[in-house]
Amino acid sequence: MAYVVTDACTKDFVCVEECSTAAIAPMAGDAAAGTGTIPVRLGRRNTIYLLLVLVAALAAVGGRLASAGLTAPSMPAVLASGSAGLLLALVRRLRPMTISVLADLFLMLPAVVQFFA
Repeated sequence: MAYVVTDACTKDFVCVEECSTAAIAPMAGDAAAGTGTIPVRLGRRNTIYLLLVLVAALAAVGGRLASAGLTAPSMPAVLASGSAGLLLALVRRLRPMTISVLADLFLMLPAVVQFFA
């Protein structure tokens, strides 16, 4: 079935309900929708720099917790490698669903590490 994309559709998200695949719908956080998300405000390069700083901070916090004996000794390395993998997926511009699955797996990493430690 063919769809006709009108100007109104792309501005008020009417096509989201009409299009069964939602492939033609703009993302709600997109600059075209007028929402100022972090990537829209900072730009691609500065957003990547921000993510690198957050990866380093995550590794530092994990290291501090491990040195205090509050978490497994391998936690800093696991968190750094998991977040670096997620950052690599973002930089390589993988499909949003793939990035979402990787992010969900990343959220499970600390629990898995603690379980097996």
